[in-house]
Amino acid sequence: MTILFLHSIAIAPDKGGIERVTRTLTDGFLERGHTVYFLAAKPTWKEFADKERQFFLPNAKDFAALENAGYFERFLREHAVDAVIFQWADGKRFPFGEICRKLRVPVISAIHTDPCFYERRVRGSGMVKAIKRWWRFRRQAKIYRENAACSVTTVLLSERFIPGFLKHFPRTKKPSVCAMPNPSSYENVSVDFAAKKKELLFVGRMEKRVKQPHLLLQAWKKIQARFPDWSLVMVGGGHEEAEIRAEAETLGLERVRFEGFQNPERFYRDASVFCMASAYEGFPMVLVEAASHACAPVAFDSFFAVRDIISDGENGCLVPAFDTEQYATVLCRLMADEALRNGIARAAYRDVARFSLSKLLDRWTEILKEARAIPE
Repeated sequence: MTILFLHSIAIAPDKGGIERVTRTLTDGFLERGHTVYFLAAKPTWKEFADKERQFFLPNAKDFAALENAGYFERFLREHAVDAVIFQWADGKRFPFGEICRKLRVPVISAIHTDPCFYERRVRGSGMVKAIKRWWRFRRQAKIYRENAACSVTTVLLSERFIPGFLKHFPRTKKPSVCAMPNPSSYENVSVDFAAKKKELLFVGRMEKRVKQPHLLLQAWKKIQARFPDWSLVMVGGGHEEAEIRAEAETLGLERVRFEGFQNPERFYRDASVFCMASAYEGFPMVLVEAASHACAPVAFDSFFAVRDIISDGENGCLVPAFDTEQYATVLCRLMADEALRNGIARAAYRDVARFSLSKLLDRWTEILKEARAIPE
């Protein structure tokens, strides 16, 4: 089977979660004898792209431009594409539905976030915020409905997201939908607990609205003096990186290292505790990756899918949403108690097998087979 992933930007695995997931799935599909191509709407990260399978639409300014439609149709024909996986289905309308219907190429829409993300983004009460949430609901409903109309199914990251997704549709016109978590990018990692350092680790974009690294800095401020042999490592970049670095200086933080954009593997290997502070996520790859390297994970209980990964007190710790005081308390408990910390880390390491690539590829294969079997 020939599979085409259509995304907004180039598939550069070190640059983002969707890109890393796509590359991981691709490696699995290739091992099973399938052919895979990537098509991007914009040339972002082009210099880091796979030169063999990455292609770009000619008009980067207008996704639905006629020249893009023509290129897309020629691409499907010339490469004998059997199925399209649309990786941008939460943000853009798929503009090539008629082409896919004409060529009998099924489309699978993939939503890589909480479909009701705007409810987490615009928090609080008041008329202005209520209007903002209502406006965004209307916008997302239009996108979801139009994409579902030209797709054989929509793939969400958790069963817990399905009710929220379906509320964007009329009761009498519910679309086909299924749930599929992201696969682990790392399997069968060998862990040396004796080599673990006294490090807390954050991996993610340096931006406040979603990833909220500034809340982790606030928690660290509360506990840094009690644990002088521990440090906080911040891996990731973004448009607010300079502002967040400046905030660390303003807070007078000690033993905080900002590493910028990096392949996070060596940082997972060294860290003892992994810290997530996100306002919302779809299915955060970093939690699974950290567990794959036996980092004890800590996260805010701020989005549905976090409970698909973490069972509080067993294979990780959940903190009431955005409570930095409680976050600091949880970190103190883990940092002070090596047996507790290692026990949680070992449980996370064992449990992550649920998200192995081989298991999830079996499910993806079934979805693709069913998509090909659906009559026009």
